[in-house]
Amino acid sequence: MSTPTPRRVALGHALLWLSSRFLRRSLGPLAMLVAVVLATSAMRRDLARLERFHAPITRLTLGPAPSTLSSLASSELSALTLPRLTPSAFEGRLVPTLAYALTAFPWVERVQSLRLRYPNQIEFSLALREPKALLKHGQEDFALSGLGQLYPSCYVAKGGQALPRILGLDLNRDGQRGLDLALALLERLEQSGLMKAAQLTALDFSNLDGRRSARASEIVLINRHGLRVDWGRLESSRRLHRPFRSKAEDLKRCLGKNHELSGSQSLALRWQQPVYIAKAPPAEPQDAGRRP
Repeated sequence: MSTPTPRRVALGHALLWLSSRFLRRSLGPLAMLVAVVLATSAMRRDLARLERFHAPITRLTLGPAPSTLSSLASSELSALTLPRLTPSAFEGRLVPTLAYALTAFPWVERVQSLRLRYPNQIEFSLALREPKALLKHGQEDFALSGLGQLYPSCYVAKGGQALPRILGLDLNRDGQRGLDLALALLERLEQSGLMKAAQLTALDFSNLDGRRSARASEIVLINRHGLRVDWGRLESSRRLHRPFRSKAEDLKRCLGKNHELSGSQSLALRWQQPVYIAKAPPAEPQDAGRRP
């Protein structure tokens, strides 16, 4: 191995000195930046521990609760916890995690807004599911929202228990189509004023698509007196049917003649002329002293 010449040794010392000077100049600002970041992180952690910056996640309230919402929803909201997060305004994951937790409630349609207000206030706005009807699936009762979604009826206020009921739907068979058909008919009956005028309390879809009898009415409306209105087929049916408007006008004329349709057991609107079926007269009591 050859011995380095004095010129090479001097050149090596010069390169070492230049590289050390460059590193000192380069690492100086970098070291300052690292120190600032560490100091900021430490300050952030110290501030996050202060009570004044703790977000009150366990005290969330709806304010004036909607009349259609039961007290169970408010109690669930106030009991909400996020165990894996520090309840601090300095927690970056707080807002998205809280928004996801709020959306998970069955009675919440969506989170409209959610933000933190200095120093520790949480402000949020929720779009709630509005119940339009009640129905049973299996052994459980559900509410049907205006967007065709089901959620447990225990979240409906007591006053909402007077909502119309949807009968006869088989959710395993009819699925979302059946819910959409029921909701569409219900909305048209409400818009026409017939839900209130005829005092309707239930819509029976047991014979939807003629599954029980091709000759019987597919839809039956029931009022609070037990009157059954054979509505016929829906306008979405491919089979012959009367338009909604014609049946609605006939029902209004019948109500004009007999406001409560008393004395009738059923009313058929499937044909051009409404057909009444009168209630059977009550049996006369037999004389106890007379032999039959």
